Amino acid sequence: MGPLTDVTVLDLTHYIAGPYATKLLADYGADVIKVEPPDGDPARRLGPFKDDRPGPERSGTFFYLNTNKRSVALDLRRPEGREVFARLLDRADLVVESFRPGVLDRLGVGWSFIHQRRPDLPLVSISNFGQESPYRDYQGSDLVLYALAGEMYSMGVAEREPVKMYGTAALIESGSAAAVAAMAALEVARGQGVGQHVDFSIADSHFCGVDRRHATVTAYDFCGRKTLRAAGGATGFANGVYPCADGYVEFANAGLRLDRLADMLGHPEWLQDPKWYVPGAAMNPDLVDEFNAYFYAWLLERTKREVWEEARRAKVLCGPLFTVEDLFHDPHFRSRGFWQQVQHPELGTVDLPGRPFIMADSPWELRRPAPLLGQHTAEVLAEAGYSPAEVRQLAEQGVVRARTLPSPGPASPAPARREGAAVPRGGADRARLPLAGVRVLDFTVVWAGPFATMLLGDLGAEIIKVENAHVWQPMTRGALARPPQVLLDTGAAWGFGYPNGRPGPRPWNYSPTFVNLYRNKKSCTMDLRRPEGMEILARLVARCDVVYENNAVDTLEKLGITYDWLRSIREDIIMVRAPAYGLTGPYAGARALGVHLEGVMGHTLLRGYPDLDPSVSTAIYSGDYLAGCQGAL
Repeated sequence: MGPLTDVTVLDLTHYIAGPYATKLLADYGADVIKVEPPDGDPARRLGPFKDDRPGPERSGTFFYLNTNKRSVALDLRRPEGREVFARLLDRADLVVESFRPGVLDRLGVGWSFIHQRRPDLPLVSISNFGQESPYRDYQGSDLVLYALAGEMYSMGVAEREPVKMYGTAALIESGSAAAVAAMAALEVARGQGVGQHVDFSIADSHFCGVDRRHATVTAYDFCGRKTLRAAGGATGFANGVYPCADGYVEFANAGLRLDRLADMLGHPEWLQDPKWYVPGAAMNPDLVDEFNAYFYAWLLERTKREVWEEARRAKVLCGPLFTVEDLFHDPHFRSRGFWQQVQHPELGTVDLPGRPFIMADSPWELRRPAPLLGQHTAEVLAEAGYSPAEVRQLAEQGVVRARTLPSPGPASPAPARREGAAVPRGGADRARLPLAGVRVLDFTVVWAGPFATMLLGDLGAEIIKVENAHVWQPMTRGALARPPQVLLDTGAAWGFGYPNGRPGPRPWNYSPTFVNLYRNKKSCTMDLRRPEGMEILARLVARCDVVYENNAVDTLEKLGITYDWLRSIREDIIMVRAPAYGLTGPYAGARALGVHLEGVMGHTLLRGYPDLDPSVSTAIYSGDYLAGCQGAL
């Protein structure tokens, strides 16, 4: 059974971000009742459609975003519809909606109505720009929101029009963040009896994450530098997108570890020349051209899978650029049970992406496919105490739309109306933060893990970041411990835009990415390679609730830090592990950054310019933020 099996959610969301948020809750066990207008969620009219035949029950978009939900078709414009909604509120634990600001109030079922009826019931309102924003009435889309938050300014080739992430990927990330917000509101409602109105702005969530935006804005604040669109192509030694025998592969600064790169290439004689190891050699265009002549020859003799296999063996940061077909048939994701098969009355047998994370004792479960419009109207209204005759009457009046109507019979016993729990003295504004009192031991690195623990810290958890002052973690506190002047002058602002353009004597404290991802955290340094360090760690573990890490799979094991070791100290410890490709499967040992996940997930080949190859595409890292939101959830 999933962890949320005792939670009932009224879902008034539509299109992409909101339905994805409630889908995550439904897939982990919540009873999500999707309240649709009589003509359905507009997402039912979005493609792709099975066999290219449009229809409200044939949308692939709706099908994916609404698994495990029940559909009630209800006209909230009618007084009788509002009464039905009020009865549904009586048995709910959470309400999530994504109408434009003010719509629920105009319908007479806004926050004041909900809070008066159920003071303990939280409402999460998801909108493009927020409930009280000066932009609250502006229309938005994935394209508009992506452009507004600034990252589109840096995406693409300088001489060409800007580009964005593929499809609605950014809205899926915002939906993940909204699910975290919903869980936080639910935690306060259940733990403190406080129902609160959560104002979730998709634009705000874009600024806070969705691929480097927070760091881009911070870099501009620090030094006035903008992150501009730059000419694409591979730069340095093994850094960028390169062709191979059957497609493309992407490397990330593999030249910073020439020992590993030489191992991947089979220790060729030409790479033994000392000139390659001189500081700054990778910035010499003549040396880069010479390196590429050797490197391209090696790549073009191998397929993308063969290149990646050698890279994984040598622990080189690399990933293939998969097509969607590659991904669908890939043995790693098949072996991990990622793809799930479901039967649908209109679509037949469908394979769809499954769980985003594995919880061994309270698992994700595909209980039902996305609902037909009004499929569960009769049964949900019966649970709310309506008799079959009353349901029929509401259907005849056009207040509800039911796929099937109940046979005449006695009314079900009306469920007792939930009365709001006592609100702490001083009202909801005196509520504690949702995770106050929770202590998290943070072993995270780079961006995906730190973004997750940042969200937990923002919600009140005490985050203790464990660091080793003698071991540099690349990208975690910046790309380099001592960045050279050439990178300060020419490197991307989000990576090298230090305050006033100067890194100062301690650059690791002032990287634009670091200062964002480490707010609300404490830093604690210890050398875990020494017995004394492990002794200190054990005493910390005994006082913590959660351990979170996203290192390469063998990193903590080598130190002796395993789940079993943690449980020997504190039996009820929660351990979250978030390596790039999971703990099992052929790719479990692969090292990756978000840019490689973009390639393996098929996104890199789907974005960019139709007349140019992917080597000119801007490297993006959106997978870090998506993984961070879902890890926090």
